[in-house]
Amino acid sequence: MLSVRRQPAVDGNRIPTLHRSAPRKARGSLSSLGRLSAFLALPSLSVLGFSTLGCSSMAPESDSYQTVVLRGVQPSTEPDWDCVGDLDEPPPENIPAQITYTFPFVDWISDDAMENRTVQVCNRLDATCARPLDAMVNVVDGQREVSVTFRGGQNVYFLLQAMDAIPAVLYFDGPMYSNQVGGRIQMQTLESITGLAQQAQVQLDPMLGALAVRPHDCAGRIVSGALYSVGDTTTSIPYTFVNGLPRAPTPPVPASSTVIPSDNTPWAGFVNVPPGGLTVVGRLAETDREFGTADIQVRPGFVHVVEVRALNHL
Repeated sequence: MLSVRRQPAVDGNRIPTLHRSAPRKARGSLSSLGRLSAFLALPSLSVLGFSTLGCSSMAPESDSYQTVVLRGVQPSTEPDWDCVGDLDEPPPENIPAQITYTFPFVDWISDDAMENRTVQVCNRLDATCARPLDAMVNVVDGQREVSVTFRGGQNVYFLLQAMDAIPAVLYFDGPMYSNQVGGRIQMQTLESITGLAQQAQVQLDPMLGALAVRPHDCAGRIVSGALYSVGDTTTSIPYTFVNGLPRAPTPPVPASSTVIPSDNTPWAGFVNVPPGGLTVVGRLAETDREFGTADIQVRPGFVHVVEVRALNHL
């Protein structure tokens, strides 16, 4: 079923909205931390069960762009880092009035479309998404791909929710100047994280946040070979997925950097991250050279999907 609604106008114009990302709460929303707190009290919960909430696809990802057609990343594909160290490119002279971002928005276990999926488009300056931007969100029941159309040239993030799923915040690391086809986002439910939760021995704090990070090379592809660092060393615990399985320090202790390079899975990141502003720095594992940074706002009890890019825009 496809429903048509309207979002409130911000600048006096109204944009028709397909299955719009309304303020309505999907079941399982973390607006109430009580359910999550109760779940985290279960025995043998681990750092890596939570680390993949809302974001892990356990398979090589791909991005493609309509301005330059790119192919999916394969394990044998050599990342292109030739642009690292170059000056940032200026914005294009002709920015489209509207752009569309399309991506698979699915369940982590089944890889199928979930019920009651919603997407809110938020300005990066609006840390809590108190005023969602006008956007046309196209969600078709049973269809994996979701498309979101909004004004071009904006620096935005998405707030993602679905029935019984843990909400996720998707950060793009740069403004969007063209239509995009993004990598897959697979949402976790509270029940589905139990299997991963037994792979490490960390009690999660529902008042802290989790980061799931993936790198993009100079061609815009999701690739391997990245390490990440954050400023916090008090509570943040790093992890990396290797061949689809989570790896963490033994014993898991707070640290400011990941120590295992990402592979084509391609996720890595941190859990138990304090709320507030945070900069994620991506480095090349082979040379320790910085290839990109992403500034985000960590929310308590949320998963933050962070895309660190070698380029300064999409």
